[in-house]
Amino acid sequence: MLVSINSGVKHFPAAEVFSDLNFQANPKEKIAIIGRNGSGKSTLLKIINQELSLDSGTLHLNSKIKIGYLKQTITYQEGEIVLDYLMSVFSELLNLEKTLASYQNKSFLNETEAFKYSELLSRYERLGGYQYQIQIKTIFTKFGFEESDLKKPLQEFSGGEQTKIGFVRLLLEEPELLLLDEPTNHLDLKTIVWLEGYLKNYRHALVIVSHDRKFINEIAEIIYEVEHGILTKYYGNYESYKNQKLVNAESLKRKYNAEVKRIAEIEEFIERNRYQKSKASLVQSKIKQLEKLDRIKLMPAAEKIIKFDFTPQYKGGKQVLEIKDLVFGFDQPLGKLDLKILKGMRIGIIGANGIGKSCLIITLALKLKPLSGELLYGHQIEASYLSQEIQSLKLEVSVIDYLWDLFPDLTLNQIRSALGSYSFSEDEVYKNLKSLSGGELMRLSLLKLSLEKANLLFLDEPTNHLDLASKESFETALTNYLGTVIFVSHDRYFLEKIATSLIIFENKQLFYFPHNYQSYLNQDNQVSKVVTTTKKSTIKKQPQLSLNKVEKEITRLEKQLESLNQKAFLPEYYLDYQKTHKLNQLIAEIELELAELLEIWENHHSNLD
Repeated sequence: MLVSINSGVKHFPAAEVFSDLNFQANPKEKIAIIGRNGSGKSTLLKIINQELSLDSGTLHLNSKIKIGYLKQTITYQEGEIVLDYLMSVFSELLNLEKTLASYQNKSFLNETEAFKYSELLSRYERLGGYQYQIQIKTIFTKFGFEESDLKKPLQEFSGGEQTKIGFVRLLLEEPELLLLDEPTNHLDLKTIVWLEGYLKNYRHALVIVSHDRKFINEIAEIIYEVEHGILTKYYGNYESYKNQKLVNAESLKRKYNAEVKRIAEIEEFIERNRYQKSKASLVQSKIKQLEKLDRIKLMPAAEKIIKFDFTPQYKGGKQVLEIKDLVFGFDQPLGKLDLKILKGMRIGIIGANGIGKSCLIITLALKLKPLSGELLYGHQIEASYLSQEIQSLKLEVSVIDYLWDLFPDLTLNQIRSALGSYSFSEDEVYKNLKSLSGGELMRLSLLKLSLEKANLLFLDEPTNHLDLASKESFETALTNYLGTVIFVSHDRYFLEKIATSLIIFENKQLFYFPHNYQSYLNQDNQVSKVVTTTKKSTIKKQPQLSLNKVEKEITRLEKQLESLNQKAFLPEYYLDYQKTHKLNQLIAEIELELAELLEIWENHHSNLD
């Protein structure tokens, strides 16, 4: 056992966070902690990391283990270089290198010195002395940095980039218990997928707080849910947790109803026979039976889940937006796009961080002037834009005044009712915007979006700051939405549920992919082949294959590809550039062959339609 908490209680001035906290983490376990915003997930991590103490109950920590905790800010010396900051993890190896160098500089070693040198060299090898520099470069670049960034001072990087560098250092330390609070923040899709594979193969214990359902589903073996100050433990991943919770709730409700019926029958017997002397002893027996009964308690009602609603005021025309020769960017062009967007389309925009996704969406939403080209909106098309930068809402104004200033035609009752439906209680409507949490600011932004009743929505990372229940409710609202949606997101669950097509930033180019996110994954990034029909493939098509043979070959290649992708996360591969290069070449060849077969399969079914 690495850590355990028994009957823990934790209070803050405003409320009790945990009333009966029981938690345990064992070596090599992969644990996820989930729950509503403000339920105490981050507090639990801080208790384990001994940054916060319990008010009562016991915390047991294995004193021999090292705990690593991902923090949002890092500390470093003025002018410290990134490489030096990361190399400090390997201080023992660096000291060994100096000692070994002192032996190597000698022209002759006596027997004692030779033995000591051999012993030190063996220890150097065991500690990974010939691999740690490759390990630094590999993990650092996987987080989206260039190798040249290792030579830059830390102060040149933004706060989000510094957090990622701190994350790299934490992974290099390989603590026996790794605590990660929202680890996918600031990461793009490519990095999230890499990190997911890395953590699945992490050789020590891991505790994650996250709202990324796909991430949790792929990594977690155990899930703790925080509800009403109590942790409930579930075995399995996120999908397994959802099924177990549903089954447990139904089972508890059946037992509760059966017990209520049994109690009513006993009480009715007691009341009916209370004054009959012949049954006095039996009545007393029934009374004692009721007193000893360990009554089943139902969980308190769950916190109200917001029912998002973005019903548009106008239907609008069939052609929503025509993008003609659009060149967008700030000072320099970031991309070019030609596209006709029709009513009902749900387009997801994906790509690496800093590549221009937000610039594109604010240009389409007419919040930034194009460098060149045209944007032609259709008949009765009204657009609303949700910014990723919700922190800009932190104004010196109350929640209710902010919303009423935006919608002065609404009555006070209508404004209060709208705020109440988005979980702003009576007292909260008078809170200053600058005092709101990220989750509260996002709820307010989504309420504004709802009241605007637009038939074209531009959304930049809309699921940021939403808890799991709110995300699912938000997805339901967008699924039922009758308008058109264009959005930027790194949330793969959200992309899979909402996007019917994609705009993809890849290899410094922009592509439109006319299928959903899962189709994009199946074709393993063969976007250029799909959208550039004039490009010749290096693999010859085989129309002579029967459909049955094509499907079997697709299945075989998909299994082979899955196996090869798993290898990429093994140390023997990701710490060896040559092996990684050969593996990537093989993966690319199989991806291309698979894409060809998928195209044959799709063409066959298109002909049938």
